Amino acid sequence: MILGHIPSIEVITYTISNFLFYIVVILTKSILGREERIYQKGRWAVLIMIPSISAFTDILALYGGYEQWITVSVIFCLFLINIAFFYLYQIVVSNYEVEIQNQSLMLQNKAYQQQLDMIHATEDSLKRARHDFKNHLIALEELSKSDERTDLQEYFQKLGREYQLSEDYICTGNTILDGLMNHKLKIMTATGAVIDTKMQIPENLDVNSFDLVVVIGNLLDNAIESLSKQKKGSFQIEISYRQGTLLINAKNTYEGEIIRKGETLISTKKNATEAHGIGLSNVRRVIEKYDGEMMIDTEDNLFNVHIIVYI
Repeated sequence: MILGHIPSIEVITYTISNFLFYIVVILTKSILGREERIYQKGRWAVLIMIPSISAFTDILALYGGYEQWITVSVIFCLFLINIAFFYLYQIVVSNYEVEIQNQSLMLQNKAYQQQLDMIHATEDSLKRARHDFKNHLIALEELSKSDERTDLQEYFQKLGREYQLSEDYICTGNTILDGLMNHKLKIMTATGAVIDTKMQIPENLDVNSFDLVVVIGNLLDNAIESLSKQKKGSFQIEISYRQGTLLINAKNTYEGEIIRKGETLISTKKNATEAHGIGLSNVRRVIEKYDGEMMIDTEDNLFNVHIIVYI
């Protein structure tokens, strides 16, 4: 083109063919790749507008009778503009996805913070109960000496209502983990599921409390969601700590079919939500923070999650 030896029609054909090839690439990634789903949401007009205007301007420059160096400069500048446009667009899309994920994680952390507050409130209630226990024993002893058995029964009933305690499934000494799991396992028991737990961890784990709540809480929430749709399911969880490595294995039965789409798992049930995939995504994010690994197996209608965290 600079020397004027290439016919204009060949340049036009080359430009249009490359533009069409780009369209084919975008279509293929939109259909086969989950990263480009954003292109399917009514943004085709904007995405095609820039290269379309550039191609039209190229044709005008070629047939405008300008000097060769002007034509080449215009086409080169338009080429750079197209590259910059799609580069900036990709950055915007990536930042948007990260922002959405961060907002989801913040909302979940807020929910678990409320649960932690509830757990601490329960602990305070138990402390007050232990403080008053001696006084209650004195009152019961005096009532037992009396002939009025009715007063003694009423006092016992009042104590039962005032200090109604739930069954503890887990007692590792780790306050946050025990409180969270006992709360979630109580909900899980209401579904009629058979529960099996094994815990071998120290009281003070070198893991951020929020991170621990996100990982364990999401695993339990996903299991509760699945077990609530079954008549008689089962859940097993084993957590152990060995030489700086935290091992977590949680598995529960499920009904229906689970489809893998990249690292995302999608249930085929009509009433399923995206919370399952989002929850596991948050778990994976926390695990990667500690250079850990998460493996998921869904064979034989058993959702099995293996997690390794290096702490």
